[in-house]
This record gives sequence, structure tokens and C-alpha cells, in this order.
Amino acid sequence: MKVVNKKGEQVYPSLRLLSRAARERGVNIGTANTVRRLLHRLHFTCRARPRTVWRKPEDAPRRLKFAREELRLGAGALRTRLFSDEKIFDCAVPTSRKAWVRKGSRPRPRREERWSPSVHAWAVIGIDVRCIIFFESGSVTKERYIAEVLKPALPIISAPGVTFMQDGARAHTAAQTLAYLERRGVKWLRNWPARSPDLNPIENVWGILQRRVATCGPTTREELKQFVEREFREFLLCGMFEA
Repeated sequence: MKVVNKKGEQVYPSLRLLSRAARERGVNIGTANTVRRLLHRLHFTCRARPRTVWRKPEDAPRRLKFAREELRLGAGALRTRLFSDEKIFDCAVPTSRKAWVRKGSRPRPRREERWSPSVHAWAVIGIDVRCIIFFESGSVTKERYIAEVLKPALPIISAPGVTFMQDGARAHTAAQTLAYLERRGVKWLRNWPARSPDLNPIENVWGILQRRVATCGPTTREELKQFVEREFREFLLCGMFEA
């Protein structure tokens, strides 16, 4: 049964709301448990909806155009790409959700702090290239992005034959930022489609690092920063992004 909200958008309600929606249409199918049994008889099963990025209608053709242009360049072009992104790590990242305990015992709870210590990291990766930089506290403006990221990383992102990739964040696409890249001779990827984190391989690195850092159990900002930097370098030295 398709259920829509006041805006006319399709929603995925609970069993109780499905039962209520049926009654409003003159069909009494019973309680939520009855709805569940009926769905099972119809060979339906309940599964978690995968998370995805919200996109605008014009994003699809832009992503398709970008993919076709990359295919025309060939696999060799990928070896010249430097992918960058930002990530906030905090000490509240949960460790393993399960634990082995004796029969009849209860596992220790996973404590999560709402305002735990955190660090804001920026990194760039590529073939034989890896670099991570940490921001100080506060929002990232175009001035801070230039001073704290682009200037320290300039020898890497301006190397001959490489193309620097950054997403469409305001600090990245500001006129002052692009002018700085132009003056310094940095070649950057100008056609990166908006809202496309799935095209950036560094997102996979962030996910793996988050799990590895969680197992270290940091409790302070200094420990968190140390673990993030250590795991970043050790993980990429295991062979990933090597020639």
C-alpha cells in the first residue's frame, strides 16, 4: 500500500500506521500484528532501507556526463588523481556492538558521550601519495582552508602531472580559493559533480579509519589525533594506493 504525506511524497510507515491508513480507506485489516502476518503471507520481508545521498533532479545527468568523460580519459588518468576530503572524528565512536560473555552474564554497556572530544581532519590520497592535516577548532572558512590546508599541502597538490580533486564545499569553491590554486599552478578537477561522495575513494578510507580508531579507545583529543594519524599512515602503508 502506498502512503503519502501532506506534501504528496511517498513515506514508509510502521505497521501501526499501515493499519490506520487502511481503516481510513474503509478496509479494516486489524492490528499491527495482523498486518505483519498478512505481509509475510504475501512473501514480504522487512529489511533496513539503505542510506543514500539526497540529490537534485539535475544531478543524475551531470554525474553521467562526468563518468563518460572519465571513461574517455582511460584508466591512466586515475593514476594522476589526488582525492581529498574532510572528516570529523570523536571519542564517542562506538566500539564493537557485540561481546563474548559467560552464559547468564550481561555484557558491559557501550558508553557514548554526546559532546566528546573530537578532531577535524583533512586528507588527500593518490598513487604513492598520502597526507593528513588537522584543523584547529572552529568552522572552516576559505581563509583557513587556504592557510591551514592548501599551503601546507601545496608541494603535493601542485606536483607535475597530477590533478587535485576537492568537493563543492563553499570554502573549496570560493573565488579566493580558486584564485589561489590558479596562482600556484595547481591543476584541479573542475567538473566534479555535486553531492557525489560515492565517487570519492577517500570515503572508504574514512569508514575504515573510523572503525580502527574506535578499537583504540581514545579518551582525549590528543589521543584521538594521535590514533587517527597513526591508523591513517599504517593503513595506507599496507599497500593501498601504491604503484
